[in-house]
Amino acid sequence: MRNVLDAASTSDQMDVSPRKKPPFSPRKGTRAASPDDSDEETFGAVNRPLGMAPKFAYISTTGASIGAFVNFSASAYGSSNATANYLVKALDAENPALVTLAISPGWVATDMGNAGAVAHGLPQAPLSVEDSVAGILVRVDAATKETSGRFWDYKAGTGGDSGEILW
Repeated sequence: MRNVLDAASTSDQMDVSPRKKPPFSPRKGTRAASPDDSDEETFGAVNRPLGMAPKFAYISTTGASIGAFVNFSASAYGSSNATANYLVKALDAENPALVTLAISPGWVATDMGNAGAVAHGLPQAPLSVEDSVAGILVRVDAATKETSGRFWDYKAGTGGDSGEILW
């Protein structure tokens, strides 16, 4: 978390609200998940920072996409983020002055990202914290009410792809 906060602190336009995230467990499936695995992730992450700034960016995961579903055996993690993504969309609809977005940071070389990489036979996750944060900051800076309430990849797509992720 410290390296993420350090990278984010380079922007004077962003309030950072750290949150407890349940540990990613690539071996913990749907039946092993408990309500405690998702409650803080879902509601604490969305409710705590409201009113801090005119833009609210929720750091989500592509594992929360139902439209682009990939089974990576972390149902509590994916479903709690999908619920939080829903709340990002609801906040957009309910607050005309608030710009909201859910952002996937990519597969980042953090403790959690690297644990997932090792579980999949890789030495570490492919994306640096600095590159992820830089992309997130570009997304947040470019966000407008017209692009609000959507789910985005940390970087703009290429070849005409906007980088928007299916809900």
